[in-house]
Amino acid sequence: MSSSEEANLNFDSHEKQLQVYFVFTDILAGQRLANQVRNYGYKARVFGDFDSFSQAAIQSPPQTILVDTQLITDTYLFKDKLFHIEHTTGKNIPIIAISEQGDIQTRIAAIESGASIFIQQPVNMASMLNHLDQLCHLGTIEQEKVLLISDGSENIERTVSALKKFDMSVTCCNLPERILDVMDETAPDVLLLNGDITGIDAIQLAKIIRQEEQFFDTPVLMLTKRDKRIFDELVYDAGIDALLGLPISEEDLAAIIRSKVHRAYNLRREYRYLAKHDAKTGLFNKDYFYEKVSQAIAMPSTTKGSGTIIYIKLKDIPELAESNSTSYKRAIAISVGNVLRSKITPPNICACLSSDVFAILSYSTDEREIESAGETIRQSIDNASVSVNGKYFDPQVDIGVCLISGQIKSASTAILRAKNACHATTHFDAYARTQEQSAEITDWQQHWTKQISNALQDDQFRLVYQPIANLGGHPESLYEVFLRMQDDHGSDILPQEFLPFAEQAGLSNKIDRWVIDHAVHVLSEQIHMGHKPILFIKLFPASIQDSDLPLFIEQRFLSTGIDSSRFVFQITQQSAIDHLDAATGLTHGLKKIGSKIVIEHFGKNPAQDEIMGKLDFDFIKIDGSLVVDINTNIESQNRIIKIAEAVSQQKARTIASLVQDASSLAVLYRCGVDYIQGYFMQEPADIFSPEEQLKN
Repeated sequence: MSSSEEANLNFDSHEKQLQVYFVFTDILAGQRLANQVRNYGYKARVFGDFDSFSQAAIQSPPQTILVDTQLITDTYLFKDKLFHIEHTTGKNIPIIAISEQGDIQTRIAAIESGASIFIQQPVNMASMLNHLDQLCHLGTIEQEKVLLISDGSENIERTVSALKKFDMSVTCCNLPERILDVMDETAPDVLLLNGDITGIDAIQLAKIIRQEEQFFDTPVLMLTKRDKRIFDELVYDAGIDALLGLPISEEDLAAIIRSKVHRAYNLRREYRYLAKHDAKTGLFNKDYFYEKVSQAIAMPSTTKGSGTIIYIKLKDIPELAESNSTSYKRAIAISVGNVLRSKITPPNICACLSSDVFAILSYSTDEREIESAGETIRQSIDNASVSVNGKYFDPQVDIGVCLISGQIKSASTAILRAKNACHATTHFDAYARTQEQSAEITDWQQHWTKQISNALQDDQFRLVYQPIANLGGHPESLYEVFLRMQDDHGSDILPQEFLPFAEQAGLSNKIDRWVIDHAVHVLSEQIHMGHKPILFIKLFPASIQDSDLPLFIEQRFLSTGIDSSRFVFQITQQSAIDHLDAATGLTHGLKKIGSKIVIEHFGKNPAQDEIMGKLDFDFIKIDGSLVVDINTNIESQNRIIKIAEAVSQQKARTIASLVQDASSLAVLYRCGVDYIQGYFMQEPADIFSPEEQLKN
């Protein structure tokens, strides 16, 4: 199991592999859950009926069984089978009941069958793992430590001392005034308090114990020969867990003690888990997330920042609003949580901030990596159809980001900025927002519009460059140009944070022209220095529809005398589809003056590949979501092979973006990819790579 924060669910390490059995009507569903728990060190087996399960359990009894309630049609028959297994093996086997239904009758049936835990589908994996670990370690308390506080009463000490035959450790203290010292020395699992002691009030002793933090959760049981009604209103105020009348049998006292000790043990585990985790989704909770963001803000950082917040907001589902059922919302939240947990790798963490808001703290500041992560999450959630009571829902999300830079002073500010960036990208109709939400969005829109306009006027943008390497080893100097906006403190603001506002304010076309204008001057300077890089520049959808853009670019080339073929302009596959006529006109105009064209973010949707035959392009940049797991994802490899073959037939070349490590290079080469680009080679930087410059 990973030692990362995300994997740290307070599970104890397993000295030996623990065995868990799944008994499911749907074998495939059981297998999916079994595969999940195997990743955490459990040995799991799946059965489709009780007969095969019973035979296996007698031969090799599991620590826990997870049962589909659909199989428990007769609770008495089920309990009889389980009793036979436990009687034969001599082991108590806890049960987790799993059901698609969450109604009271289903839960009652689960309790009647002997289930200790009930889980409603879809399964919150983190919560299930927590319950599994709890149940599999029920017997790990080797010997309950019992401390008796009394005054030398012979009868009560005789009863308590008899607990030793139940494998309990017993200590007697006849000096009540030393209670704190003795508890500190013995660290008891449970405290027995003689309610009839003389010279000191037993209730006051209990209150003293509860005032000490280290003993706050230690079970306290009071024993008395007197009428228990005397203490009825006092014991609970004093934090006493149970009031027991004397005499009491040794067996009953041992059973009560064991029950209280195990209950306290499980509660402590739950406290540790819930201190960091959201109970519904199993992701980290809001408080813990804010704490980690605060730590990231406090980390020393360069102008690139120390991390990025990705804010994820579930879109409203009309059918869900009409149903007004918490079951649907719960199911969708759990499904989204499971998707995020599977996609976010350590040390990055994801959290549930509310029923429809999630957030990720990524320690990357690479905009391509963040952009790809956001798009991968969006697609994965879009594909996560949720079924509740036979009704299906397709959740969708809006996403916003915020770079944790020097101007961010608090977690609240960082998350608010990511939230507002998310609002800027939403496509909700205006009536779906409250007046307060609309006012908040308008305020932020005005704030960013002013800041972007000032940045354009005062040159508070800067360009950074990331190399694109030829997999065939040919010496070429290809660079993608990235944009950064600087705040008043000189810290970078990532494009994902301000560009959505720029598009809404109609400033994206001006930003593209600013980038082109400054890139032309940079290239001119590089040429005078003897370097000849080729620059790849992104274009917004607004620029694609700007019929005057080719003329603007040509004039810049003529004024500096640089070769127009050293500029490659990038348009996204989706933008080209949405504005096909305009994209066709733009590419024709740019090719006419000698520049080249890239279609980027290509391949996410195979149904859209037809765009390849409708535009004149020189490069296809494969979407990063197909590249990030290229070493292990055979489906992605086959997809890239098909894209590379189709591109080659059109006399163009392929670029793989977001290459994560050197081990991916051989796989991409075998897939027919021509160029690679990734953070592991070089993060976007202010200057061109000296190694690349030397090649010229």
